[in-house]
Amino acid sequence: FPSHDRMRAFYRGFGLLLCFRRLRYRFIFKQWLPVMDNRIPVTLLTGFLGSGKTTLLNKLLNHQGMKDTAVVINELGSTGLDHILSKHLERTVESQHIADNTVLLESGCLCCTLTNEMADTLRDLFFKRALGAIPEFKRLVIETTGLADPGPIMGSLLNEPVIGSTYRLDAVVVTVDSIYGAEQITQHLEAKKQVAVADVLLITKTDLATPAQIGALQNTLSELNAGANQYLIEHGNINPVDIIGIGYRDWE
Repeated sequence: FPSHDRMRAFYRGFGLLLCFRRLRYRFIFKQWLPVMDNRIPVTLLTGFLGSGKTTLLNKLLNHQGMKDTAVVINELGSTGLDHILSKHLERTVESQHIADNTVLLESGCLCCTLTNEMADTLRDLFFKRALGAIPEFKRLVIETTGLADPGPIMGSLLNEPVIGSTYRLDAVVVTVDSIYGAEQITQHLEAKKQVAVADVLLITKTDLATPAQIGALQNTLSELNAGANQYLIEHGNINPVDIIGIGYRDWE
């Protein structure tokens, strides 16, 4: 029989081998995790009142690059779905599983309004998708109100078990008015919070601002959130690939 020391050396070596294999498999799993993640990517679109968010959304809804994308409109007052879709509605998706607030646009984008809690709306959309009652959208965009704190919505996506198993937060996109943005950030905590959590900052209405105003705003935004990408846009024009499905938060 092997000596006690030899047996101990054998078990020690065997244990190290198992540990090495475990670390190796964990590394491989992490490398492949983004490919294996089949959850629906969510882009959170927000921005302070008057920052051009609705103009941006109008352009996005008509863009062919938005095909297979669902958009949840979460706007207060009368400037909701009817206002946005009044000229662009192709047909209502008619099914016993579809609510009156869900429409399909000519661009192939599915659009609905928030009529309940955000978590309930997201579950409802997923179940309709699974049942084949609505087109099988591949991406989701959530628009918030101008005064919304994006934190609770992000919390629902990251911490709510059922939602987290179905959707993943892809990026937070924030519109900022090139003329009044700096003042809004100084005077309103909501505007500052929106900028602080952004992955992408869209500086809007740049055709109306001076280079000095734009430069000063960019410096302010960089001080609050140096890691966010900044884009200068006019009239809400931007390619959806720059802000949707960009994978900024794949590891959260």
